[in-house]
Amino acid sequence: MIYDKLGKRANALAIYEQAVAHAHKYQTYLNNLAAQHFRQKNYDKAIATYRQALGLNADYLITYFEIANVYRSLGRPEEALRYQQKGVSLLDEAKIAALEINREAWYFSLGDQHFHLDTLPRKRCYAYRSLAATLRALQRRAEADTYQQKPCGLDSVDEHDIQAWVEIETGHAGGAQRSPNL
Repeated sequence: MIYDKLGKRANALAIYEQAVAHAHKYQTYLNNLAAQHFRQKNYDKAIATYRQALGLNADYLITYFEIANVYRSLGRPEEALRYQQKGVSLLDEAKIAALEINREAWYFSLGDQHFHLDTLPRKRCYAYRSLAATLRALQRRAEADTYQQKPCGLDSVDEHDIQAWVEIETGHAGGAQRSPNL
């Protein structure tokens, strides 16, 4: 993580690969490795690694939104939509949302801008607004409006910040890139 934060991507990638080699069933390591592949624009490896992570535990919610960001970066919103819809569906299941792995904060970064989601309402708001953005990109406006208007249970400032992040994330080529949260 230190190499990653220092911008030493090759070193970070090597360490993440070692971590996965030693603990290949630890999903957070796989997610961090996939995020590093994404940062380096190695999209095929990022997708394969995120899929491997989902194969270990399909209830680890952040992975759905991370892989969706890769697909959006590739200009493949239909595939992004599929993962976002699954992620939102699982996030709306109280038992799954309450799992310890899903209570960890979600960290995203785009260039020098960073964003984190540390509560279930914030995660839901991000998931709904991000899904709405993808639906709008696919010209499915009625469905997009449904998710855009879903209540998040947040104050207006927090909700505005999440909406602003989604607009930044969806408005930049390359999508959002997650910062690891080991």
